[in-house]
Amino acid sequence: MRALFWVFLALLLATYYQRGNHYDEAWLAEQAYWLVHGGVVRSELFRGLNGWENGLFVFHKLFIYLSAGWQALFGFSLVAGKLFSLVWATLGGAFLWGHLRQQPIDSQYVWLGILLYVSSRFLIEFSFVYRPEAMCVTLGFASFWLLTSHRWGWAALLAGLAALTHLNGLCFVLAGCGFLFWNRQPARATGFGLLAGLTASVYLLDVFLGNGWPVFLMQLRNDPARWQLHSITDKIWLTGLNYELSLLVLAVYWLTRADKRSSALTRPISRYLVLVVVGYLGLSRGYAPQYVLLLVPFVCAFLVTQLADYQFFNRNNWRVRGLQIALFIYLLTGFAKAAASVHFNLTTPGIVASNTRMASFIGKPGQRVLAPLDFFYEQIGHYQIQGIDRHVVDFFKFNPQSQFTHQQLFAMARRERFAAVITYDGKGPAAALTDTHPLADSLHHLGTYRRVYQDRWHSLYLPDQ
Repeated sequence: MRALFWVFLALLLATYYQRGNHYDEAWLAEQAYWLVHGGVVRSELFRGLNGWENGLFVFHKLFIYLSAGWQALFGFSLVAGKLFSLVWATLGGAFLWGHLRQQPIDSQYVWLGILLYVSSRFLIEFSFVYRPEAMCVTLGFASFWLLTSHRWGWAALLAGLAALTHLNGLCFVLAGCGFLFWNRQPARATGFGLLAGLTASVYLLDVFLGNGWPVFLMQLRNDPARWQLHSITDKIWLTGLNYELSLLVLAVYWLTRADKRSSALTRPISRYLVLVVVGYLGLSRGYAPQYVLLLVPFVCAFLVTQLADYQFFNRNNWRVRGLQIALFIYLLTGFAKAAASVHFNLTTPGIVASNTRMASFIGKPGQRVLAPLDFFYEQIGHYQIQGIDRHVVDFFKFNPQSQFTHQQLFAMARRERFAAVITYDGKGPAAALTDTHPLADSLHHLGTYRRVYQDRWHSLYLPDQ
């Protein structure tokens, strides 16, 4: 197990080299940027949407506050943001290691637990993405660890901080309360809920201090993510039945339950995992792959304790062979994800280089540019950037008034005097890397704008002279 852990850790680290940008990273980085440079969390990229250009009340608050300080020190670069999440993902792995070391299990199972952690395809993808899930789950798992160590007060505090990081973290508040009730500790469960709830209520502090209740309620009602809600059935299907994580849990449970000697070892994590899943399905606004990361360390801890209780390494029967096949499929999935990620990183032009190249054609620093959100990177200090995404991306189609045809989009650009328009209609991921050069002349006109540059992902249009 130890050797496999180091192999997969090396694979995981390899996926970080030249890692591309995730769609949400610039969206969140801009919020932190204005907090540092203006003292208010707001968004120029989404100017005109829900009053976000004046201030935001609905956002990932603790994540933005802490990461803003981090990026104030290390810069608002793509890599700096990713490293902030990596610190939390690493801390989460350390907490998992520490928790397993405290259990009465052989060291082989401890190594298996962290092997399962670093080989998870969700960790491989989202441990190096500037999003709040890595921070949220680390606080949530630390809360569970403290709870099982009979330090429920500190556990409640961390559960509340997880909710402040991402509202999906409320599942850790519910799981902590439910866990204590399940273990017949109603007084502690009540205290846990009150302390965690009080901590999580800090989410509303800026609304209270700014007397912003009408704006807060308006932004909450009209948040684009609110329109992506799935039914409970959809979330169960998408979160569970489509992923190898759930299949591995089911395989391990069904293959080991008949021969288990005792449930004392597995009872705490199995109960907590059930409560976290129920809380997530009940509270989350919808489904997204990154949300599954909230379950990964708990699943790893459950699998390891279940296998240790069954004495997996000391048996040799048909059940063990079935478990070996299930574990092999899980590791193979992680290996495939890592290999695909490395290949993608090496064959995809970096967004910073692409932005710098397009900026060289635009010139005119200080002018307004209509562009994809990721034009933020290395260009936010040079241009007034407004996001084109709210006009062309499906996520925002809940508001038909903001959806434009190409003709309407470029007519709006002309009226508002944008110095450049960058669209998503590039040559696509199948284009050769060498096929990323400025056009000899205009191949296409839209309104009064001509296309002067195109790479694999974007097209750049400048006004006619």
